[in-house]
Amino acid sequence: MKKTILIIAVFIFNFSLFGQIDKSELDRSTSFSSKEKTLLQTNTDVVIAGEYLYYKLFTIANNNTLSPISKVGYVELVNANKEVVLSHKLKLNNGVGYSDFFIPSKVLTGLYKLVGYTNFSKNNVNESYFAKDIFIVNPFTANAQITQDSLRITASLNLKKELPTESIPHPLLSVSTSKKKYSQRELISVTIAINDKIKNGNYSVSIRKLDSIEVVRPNSKNYFSMSPSDTLYIPEMRGQLISGRLTNITNTLDISDKYVALSLPGEDYTFKIAKTNSNGAFFFNLNENSNSSRAIIQVIEKNKEDFKVETQPLGTNNYNALTFGNLIIDSKLKHTIEARNIQNQIENAYYEKKQDSIIPDTRSTLFYDGIGIKHKLDDYTRFKTLRETFIEIVNQAGLRQNSDGSYKFVVYDNVINYDLISSKLEPLLLVDGIIIQNTNDIVFYDAKKIKSISVVKGQYIYGSKVFEGIIDIQTLSQDFKTSVKGSYLIEKELKKLEPKKNYFQPNYSNSDLKNNRIPDYRRQLLWVPETSKSETLFKTYTSDVKGVFEVKLEGINHLGTLISTSTFIEVK
Repeated sequence: MKKTILIIAVFIFNFSLFGQIDKSELDRSTSFSSKEKTLLQTNTDVVIAGEYLYYKLFTIANNNTLSPISKVGYVELVNANKEVVLSHKLKLNNGVGYSDFFIPSKVLTGLYKLVGYTNFSKNNVNESYFAKDIFIVNPFTANAQITQDSLRITASLNLKKELPTESIPHPLLSVSTSKKKYSQRELISVTIAINDKIKNGNYSVSIRKLDSIEVVRPNSKNYFSMSPSDTLYIPEMRGQLISGRLTNITNTLDISDKYVALSLPGEDYTFKIAKTNSNGAFFFNLNENSNSSRAIIQVIEKNKEDFKVETQPLGTNNYNALTFGNLIIDSKLKHTIEARNIQNQIENAYYEKKQDSIIPDTRSTLFYDGIGIKHKLDDYTRFKTLRETFIEIVNQAGLRQNSDGSYKFVVYDNVINYDLISSKLEPLLLVDGIIIQNTNDIVFYDAKKIKSISVVKGQYIYGSKVFEGIIDIQTLSQDFKTSVKGSYLIEKELKKLEPKKNYFQPNYSNSDLKNNRIPDYRRQLLWVPETSKSETLFKTYTSDVKGVFEVKLEGINHLGTLISTSTFIEVK
């Protein structure tokens, strides 16, 4: 596996990375034996509008173990018209990612497909993406999605006569509770055990209310193949892949070896520089954690006005293989659906009191971290202009006025002789992570709005480009905008990675009486998408909802197979 990953990594640096390339560009002797496929697990197959659909995405390698190749995964909810209704981009950790979709009222009743894939899995013609049937009921409208495949498949939701009460065992997994019957808002203790043979798998724990809804879905399929393609899709091995191409407006200039800069501005900004290849192609691999979705890409050449920069999407999936049918709902389910709808509305009314908490990512350090001198302007007497600020506070750099009246920034080679500048190279000037190519943008900026100024002295090589030091300015509002405009600069919104969450759990102990007055109509009592190998005990409280609940331990074993075991409790 390590050898295969190395081959792919070398390949990435030698071709025009647009997220995909034509296989005809490959040498005939080049062989890529590594494949990747995906698998989806959900907390339920039937969702009412106003509820959450919790899911987990697994990526699986050739040897059926969790794949270490892709670091980004994609999950989409697809309707009968083969349109993507909801979509997520996930950060994958050791082949696993998870999140949840809130089903809005605009989603019509019908049969949907939850699809999971990676950019690399699209090369796997027979198993390029994983598709799972999801049945959505929207009680807010009588309209249902229209499908042309009703003659091929008919899905239905029927009234189930009996709910299960006996445990569903598995020889290598076990899940149990301290008792079988609970009262409302009572503490539940769940104990799990995973056999050492399958400890290397990945598992989740769920407690969910069962309804008397029976799903009937003949001819349902899980894997769907894409049509054979001459395209090779590049794995996102370190993080999100952003790619594009540079063109020359006059068609007379060389487009190779040109520098392009990417900025994701903000307090914890991302800044990268790439160099185009012989075809004008460039790429950025975002392995840092960024809170910004605003991306600014610009050519940083003296003759930048002669170029046009464009980005290239990774490419969309072909969902023609998916089949849909009309969803028929048993009229006897009316009361069940109405009750769930009312409970959902009450829960959503108290959303602010029951929000999930975001697990913070490790903060990325600046690319020059540890070698700069930072001046926090609130620690000094503030001056009206930026020029005065540099004269009085920032001793390592300054402003110079050119003969034409324009300004340039310089970084001093030593603090004793301010006029000693080591070369004619320009410093890297950043404001909120945005590279500045028109110095007037910041020279006349209100100095009172600047939070800090950092300076790195000496020549600094970033990528293959050399700068005479770095001047990094951070504003208080973190919303700086450049006045530079032209075909050599584009600004676009990136789809952010879904954050990891700790899902909400109430506390009805005597020490937390404030929650006792808030209605609790949770149907999903517990959702722990990933358990550590040492975790065996999980605790949560029942809600105000009565009935039978399934306590489920589910996951993927060391052979890449989805396995589960369940027990059931009753809340009275």
